[in-house]
Amino acid sequence: MAPSSERLSWAATLAHAIDLRMDSEHEHSRAVGDWAVAIATVLGWQAEACGMLRIAAMLHDVGMIRVPDQVLCKPGPLAAEELAAIKLHTETGAEMVARIEGLESIVPWIRHSHESFDGSGYPDGLRGEQIPRAARILLVADAFDAITNARPYRRALSIEEACEELRQHSGTQFDPACVDALDRAPGGVDRGHHHLLRRTRLAAARAASVRACRN
Repeated sequence: MAPSSERLSWAATLAHAIDLRMDSEHEHSRAVGDWAVAIATVLGWQAEACGMLRIAAMLHDVGMIRVPDQVLCKPGPLAAEELAAIKLHTETGAEMVARIEGLESIVPWIRHSHESFDGSGYPDGLRGEQIPRAARILLVADAFDAITNARPYRRALSIEEACEELRQHSGTQFDPACVDALDRAPGGVDRGHHHLLRRTRLAAARAASVRACRN
């Protein structure tokens, strides 16, 4: 079933709320949706399936609401118990989405969105073709957007550096076909630079607004 505009709208609203909690200067979930659809399109997915994939991307981090703020916003390396709390978010998210009528098909996509191609991921240690193709796409899209954005504990990589990082882990963490599809997405690098430029301008505008309020 194709996603309705109403369902897309509330999914976007929920995703925005999650993004605000995690990083107020970047719409991570929306960007992951853009990259995921770009990958899927190269892989031959039809519009209806891409629509459901976009919803899954927007909701892939919804389980983060279970993670305490002191863990989610910690500026340094996580302790073992903190990392375990983060890893629960895929199961929590899948359980939440499973309660929403019409989204049953994307539940396993969200649950397995952090499974690695070599079986070293979570929550179930699936490998290769055992992992839903949509989940493999989400992992690549999520990683690409995450590493091109700065965090308190690391700098943002450039588009070229991020692509090289994904290639280095192709076949281990990432599905090689999905990494290749990201490389081949029409205007992929240009689109990435557009996202980075938009984020830079947004951050500058917010900073100017804060300065104006203080003066």
